[in-house]
Amino acid sequence: MHNNVHDNNNPNVPAAGSAAAGPVGTGMSVSGARNDTIMDNTFANNDAWGFILVPYPDSTTQPCTGGTQTGALCVYDESGDAVLNNTFVHNGSFGNTTNGDIGFVNTEPGPTNCFAGNHDPAGLTTSPAALETLYPTCDGHVVPPQPNPPFLSQVACDSQSIQLFAISGGQSCPPVGANYPRHGAGQPMPAVPNTLPTMPHPCGGVTADPWCSGQVTTVARCAARFVSTGLNLAVRERFVSVSVRVAHRRSIAHKARGRRARVRFFLASARHRRLRVRFVLHLKVGKHRETTRFTRIYHRC
Repeated sequence: MHNNVHDNNNPNVPAAGSAAAGPVGTGMSVSGARNDTIMDNTFANNDAWGFILVPYPDSTTQPCTGGTQTGALCVYDESGDAVLNNTFVHNGSFGNTTNGDIGFVNTEPGPTNCFAGNHDPAGLTTSPAALETLYPTCDGHVVPPQPNPPFLSQVACDSQSIQLFAISGGQSCPPVGANYPRHGAGQPMPAVPNTLPTMPHPCGGVTADPWCSGQVTTVARCAARFVSTGLNLAVRERFVSVSVRVAHRRSIAHKARGRRARVRFFLASARHRRLRVRFVLHLKVGKHRETTRFTRIYHRC
């Protein structure tokens, strides 16, 4: 969310590992993604594509868990992703077939990806055409694959990825004048010491999420005896129920449905007392259930 992704056209930059196969001139490449949301970003002046959604062909993972064995590759196809309300400006200047704002390909049936609310002042350009009409809704229903051979062959040509050539069925760039800058000598990726610290608060400020379960935050403002608070989930997550436990009292279950819920609970009559309130969120992500927990510390006014 809220990224400004622009001018990614320089082929002569440090590179390492599979990230080096990212197609030159692409703002953001999301490979093998499942149930991700890309929203409210700006993609500008990326000369191949502003944003692409492609499978991830892994040549190193064995056994092939969660993917599909395709020859020597374990292919992770993307599904269930939402590309929403992004702004695109001046993408696709290389002028090759399919270059433009959004490119999309997958090779297997699965939960639908969706594209909605994206905007380009000059007219949104997508491959395949009319993506927002083909896949407008994030409801998880299963759709056939979208092989999109012209786009897949162009991505393989741009990235010079042997793995992408393998799943595209090609061996070289499309013969009809594909024009992409090639990685030059550049600079080697600098060595990264093992002492670099991790992010201090990677879960700070995020919505309720099983990946960030267990975090403890202090509510800045003092609270009245009764507290009413809203809870929000990400796209395609749905509440099953919410339990709230104030200090050492028993937990109280609240009914909740949809992506948003509001719970109301009693703190205490004593003033200036710090109280730990534990929230347990039971939710569904697609067809499976997950649980996330977090604690907020309130103090009475």
